[in-house]
Amino acid sequence: VFASILGGAGKFINCHNETDIVVNATEKPDVVAGGFVRSMQGGVLQDCTNRGNITVYTNLKNKDQKVLVGGFVAIVRSLTAMAVIDGCTNYGEVKVTCEKVVGNGSNRPINASYAGIVANVVSGDSEKHLKIVDCANEADISVSLTPDPSGAQALVSGAGGIIGMSVVLSSTGGGYGSVT
Repeated sequence: VFASILGGAGKFINCHNETDIVVNATEKPDVVAGGFVRSMQGGVLQDCTNRGNITVYTNLKNKDQKVLVGGFVAIVRSLTAMAVIDGCTNYGEVKVTCEKVVGNGSNRPINASYAGIVANVVSGDSEKHLKIVDCANEADISVSLTPDPSGAQALVSGAGGIIGMSVVLSSTGGGYGSVT
């Protein structure tokens, strides 16, 4: 990881990661891991590549637990500053193995997101606070969930090649692509 938090005028330009990250957090409450940055609160990632694999072993024991794993960024919290990810490519596999998965009893997803570029996005306005331009994910994203013997069901929030899950507080414009 290049930084725990990237924000404001911070920039990573033409940076390349080839280091694998392995997290064994079976007794820890949260996992928030990204190949470059754990939390992006503005700033720029431009023309960067990630070739490092991210492998996480964890337990999901309660509804408040977070498991956010992204090839570049675990979470973008861009409520006031512009966060830009431009021309970046992920070649590193994101692999998450969750044992003893316990449901939250409400059929609401637990906060678990996985993606090649950004696992989770919380943005005040999608047009003013986050731009992802000309980025690609060339690697596999795999999640293995083993239910707790109690039989309770847990739901995953999202998984995707570019973004795992996005919460936009306000937005204009539209989507023009397809997901198949």
